[in-house]
Amino acid sequence: MDDLTTSVTHANQSRPWLTLSVVLVGPFMTVMDMMIVNVAIPDIRRQLGASFGQAELVIAGYGLAYAVMLITGGRLGDLCGRRRMFILGLAGFTVASALCGLSPTATTLILARLLQGLTAAVLFPQALALIHMTFAESAIRTKAFAALGIVLGLAAVTGQVLGGMLVSIDLWGLGWRTIFLVNIPIGWLAIRAALRLIPMDTVSAGQRLDVTGVALSAIGLGLLLYPLVEGREAGWPVWSVAMLCAAVPVLAGFAWHQYGKSSRDESPLLQMGLFGNRSFTIGVVLVLVYYSTHSSFFLAYAFLVQVGLGRSPLAAGIILSAVPVAFMIGSTIAGRAAVEHRWNVLAVGSTIKAIGNGAAAGTAFFGAPMQAEALIPSLLLVGFGQGLLVTPLFNTIPGGIPHRDIGSASGMLSTTQQVGGAFGVALVGSLFAAVLVHARGGGAAEVEAYGSAFAAASAYAALMGLVMLVLLFALPLERRERV
Repeated sequence: MDDLTTSVTHANQSRPWLTLSVVLVGPFMTVMDMMIVNVAIPDIRRQLGASFGQAELVIAGYGLAYAVMLITGGRLGDLCGRRRMFILGLAGFTVASALCGLSPTATTLILARLLQGLTAAVLFPQALALIHMTFAESAIRTKAFAALGIVLGLAAVTGQVLGGMLVSIDLWGLGWRTIFLVNIPIGWLAIRAALRLIPMDTVSAGQRLDVTGVALSAIGLGLLLYPLVEGREAGWPVWSVAMLCAAVPVLAGFAWHQYGKSSRDESPLLQMGLFGNRSFTIGVVLVLVYYSTHSSFFLAYAFLVQVGLGRSPLAAGIILSAVPVAFMIGSTIAGRAAVEHRWNVLAVGSTIKAIGNGAAAGTAFFGAPMQAEALIPSLLLVGFGQGLLVTPLFNTIPGGIPHRDIGSASGMLSTTQQVGGAFGVALVGSLFAAVLVHARGGGAAEVEAYGSAFAAASAYAALMGLVMLVLLFALPLERRERV
């Protein structure tokens, strides 16, 4: 009898971790597919006869559709159940991946990528919400989010390495198509496991989707993000400025509409009462600042190493893998930190990230002759600092949010990631180009010019690391003690 009781106890204790292993498949697939397509773009252009603009849309279309629908995707989990929407998101993502892999033309591939982005927007917020719901105890939930951090790091590495391998191996003559088709068996197995392992969750009765809010948020975010993604490369034409200007009143109208529905308790898309939680509001700003340095730093790195230093994409990817490797180590350490030390982990992470970015700037600016391998120590610091930041950050921000709004909060945080990333790429991309032109005008060699431009981008990232440190002190004292 004692043996039977012990075995049942172990089964009950292991069940949440089995659930977590299934839930983490969602973030892994969505992040991997952001990275994996970059490696295959040259082959896609050649085989489908795609223009440069179409190639950009294959990459950007996924991210734009993903960002525009994240708030809605999160809210659908609140209204329809996180388990149900997670499984539907997985199924939709798998089908969209198959359509991508079977696309006969560049146009159909772009449309399939848009569908893939939309389904990813349903899938990802449910994963964050399910982790919060599955692990009620803060200390254990921290370990679960550490696992999420490790998986995100693995997804980034896998996307770069697996993409190159699949294209190079050319299985069955399919070439680039295998980078999408590989999602079919993964998704099928994950759906079967999710049906068995993720428990049903309850939803509040009488709530319905705010269709007007969906339309306003999608239009507003589209007007904001599309010019941020495409405008800089096009030289900021009139249409891009006009779209950015139009985004302001549309998003203001969305906020006003949501405030009215929230005050009347009429099932808003985004519960504006969330922003009455000071920790959540400061956390949103922290996420915005952090992600404004994330993609932009890696973009500047790619230009420096591949264009300025003339290294191959594979070599650049191998050197850059120092970041996700260190990120996984940082996430593991952050996951083991006691609850009362979590604020300290965030502060140390911000500081280490700032030091790493500053070291990268110094290496690029003063290193002569510049070697890409010289950046590895600073990249390790950047990745380690990021690992210490991301795990406790996404664990902390939704703390105290009611379960009925956790999906909406997760969608808001995920949307903020995308907005911060797009803003950072636009800002730092312009800074990089301006410094590059100035250095060339001053007679600097190409390597030196690219080194100066990368140093400016890295200096911005270092400065934002210090801004994050200041924002951490703005957290309420009681939250700092139990962050």
